[in-house]
Order: sequence, then C-alpha cells, then structure tokens
Amino acid sequence: MATQIRTLEDLALPYLDYESHEYRADPASVVCAARERIWLARSVRGYEVLSYEACSQLTLDKEHLDGPGSEYYRQQNASDLILQYASEGMLPLMPWIRHDPIRRVLQLAFSASRVRRLRSVMRACAEGLLDAHASSGELDLVADFNDVYPIEVVCRLLGVPVADIPLFKEWTVSLARLSHYPIDPFMGEIDRALRGLYEYFRDLVTLRRVKPADDFVTAIIEAESDAGNEDRLSEGEMFGALVNLLFAGHDTTRLQFGSAVALLMQNRGQWDALVENPDLATAAIDESMRLQPSLHTILRTVTQDLVVDDIHFSPGTPIALNIFAANRDPAMFPNPDVFDLARANATKHLTFGRGHRLCLGHALARAEMTEALQVLATRFPDMHLVDSSAFSGSSAATQGLEMIRVRLT
Repeated sequence: MATQIRTLEDLALPYLDYESHEYRADPASVVCAARERIWLARSVRGYEVLSYEACSQLTLDKEHLDGPGSEYYRQQNASDLILQYASEGMLPLMPWIRHDPIRRVLQLAFSASRVRRLRSVMRACAEGLLDAHASSGELDLVADFNDVYPIEVVCRLLGVPVADIPLFKEWTVSLARLSHYPIDPFMGEIDRALRGLYEYFRDLVTLRRVKPADDFVTAIIEAESDAGNEDRLSEGEMFGALVNLLFAGHDTTRLQFGSAVALLMQNRGQWDALVENPDLATAAIDESMRLQPSLHTILRTVTQDLVVDDIHFSPGTPIALNIFAANRDPAMFPNPDVFDLARANATKHLTFGRGHRLCLGHALARAEMTEALQVLATRFPDMHLVDSSAFSGSSAATQGLEMIRVRLT
C-alpha cells in the first residue's frame, strides 16, 4: 500500500509560544511535550524541527534546503546595513552559492596550528581577568569575565591592537541583538555597531595589505589572493566575514561558557570531578553545549519539494532546526535532562552544526572555553554559585544567563 503523504495543512501541530509563561519558566518541558506529540511544531520562525534524527538529517541537506540569507531580516523591515551584513557576512544564513566559496577561503586561514598557538594567550587572558577579582573573593562571571575574555581572544587572533579591544566589546554586545526576534527595538544599536566594525576593518585590511603580520586578517588576505576566481571575496564579503567572526566568536562563546560554569555549580559532584581531573574540561564544555546550548535555532528555507517522514514541505517554507530540542531528544541522549560528564555521546550535539555547515570556529571556541574552565577549576576549587539571572530573551536564537555571581573562595 502506498504511503499517504501529508501536507502541513493536514497537521494539528503544537505551537511554541516563546513569550508564554510556560515556555519562559521551563522551555525544556514545553519542547519535550511538543516532541512527544510529533517531531514538528510551529512558531514565529515557521516550522520547527524538534527531533534529533530530523534535525541531523536536514542539517546536511543541500538539495532541498538553503540559508534564508537576508530575507529573514527583510521580512522584519531591517535597515539596509543589516541586510548587507546578512547577505555578505552571516555565514550560517548565507545561501550555498556564496557560502561555500567564502567558507573555503576562511578555512585556509582558520588553521589548527593557529588555534594551538593561541592556547597560551587564552590561558594568560583568563588568569589576568581573574587576578583582578581574586582578592575580592567574588565576581559576576558574565560582566567581569565572559563579556571580556572571548573578545580578547578573538581580537588577538585578528591582530587588533590591545588598546582597541574595549571598542569591540561594546560593538559585539550590540551585534548580538541580531539574534532577537523581532529586531526592531534594537535596529539603531545594531546599525551603529555595524558601521563602527566595517570602518575599523576597512582600515585594518588596508594596513595589512601593505604591512602583513602573523594574524588572521593577513591570513585571509593571503588565502583570498591565492584562491581561484570563483572563490575571490568581494570587499563587502571580506569585511562581513571579519564581522561575523566577532559576532560568532564573542556572543555564543560568552553565553556558552556561562552555561557550562552554572551547570557545574548546580551539579556539585560534577564540579568536584573536574577539580580532581581538569582534563574533564572538554567533556564539561560538550555536555553543556548539549544540555544548554547558546545557539537554539538554525534557520533554513525549503528550495524544492521536500518530504520528511511522510510530511510534504513546499518550496519557500521557512524551517527552524531547533537545536535545543534536538540536543534533549531521549532517542539520541538517554536521560537527556541530566548533566553528566561521563556521557559517552555528548560530542554528537548539534550546537556547532554538522558537515558543510559545521561552525568554522568550533576548534577555537572549544579551546578557549576549555582553557578558561581549567584555570577556574585549578585556582578556585571551592568556587560556589551565589546567584544567577534568567536567560536572555526566550525568543532569541542565542541564549544564556546574563548574570552569574560566584564566590571564589
């Protein structure tokens, strides 16, 4: 008997209301209840994929899905500058036709050896920031550490002078508003940040063309000049790629590291295990990325007729791959709501994406979070959580705690 294909209109899908009291109070229970009904839901972003199997499959599908590009922001009446950045710089949203050539160039500059050379810088940055607060015995991990540490590391990677780093902290925090929905309340703030960043990188790229250095900007210029014609970057794509490195390298990492520390503080036995064996830091980062990912959603658009589990999606349908839900799918992760450093398959989380859409900076992000966590566990084994705030914006694509106050002694 032929399988009956269902249309989206045939289905009584659950609706994820990000602004509801239920979702704000316990998003994990809401997505779990929805997934138990069916692996698909509706939201303001379109159709949300909730199961690990479907998310994993669709992450790799280049034939039927593509990045929405600037259209996602165009539908929100975004400014011309935001639309320019979305089309030329935001690699996760970019259509394949430009995503792949730009990624090839950036991958040449994002070498493993470059990340390895930065590890001593990461540790020194982490220790320096903690030294400033060790005597007080208490700090807000977000404001005093997370907001600064990732941007210092990324700026050193780029070759930005240390004196200019405070500029980037302000710009990248503003740029993080791009993950909110809707973005209208933040439009002016985002535009100011983009203007500042584009002007800064225009000057830095011009300088590095005549005065190369051992940094990422020089590496991109060299990789781009050696690329074939189809891989050559436009000026806007060059600047957009550098802005995107800051956007991705700062906001998601600062939020993710905060989640890792908060989860360890809330699961004292796991923290004690880390103190006993600092090599568990990498496992702690991956398990936190699974359980409480800073990236909740990956956006795609259907480009040609697609059938998944007998459900038909027409071209033009907006799809959101719900990473938060997929990472808590019990079909893939037994006891998914438990934070467990011994979880054998924690690295299978989808927070970094997969395959041709795997986050370019995944090795950098893992390394800097691992180094910082080892410094914390080694220097402050008796650290305790004092207080933490609610997550930032339940409808934002990137999420995390905005305040984590810890006692260091």
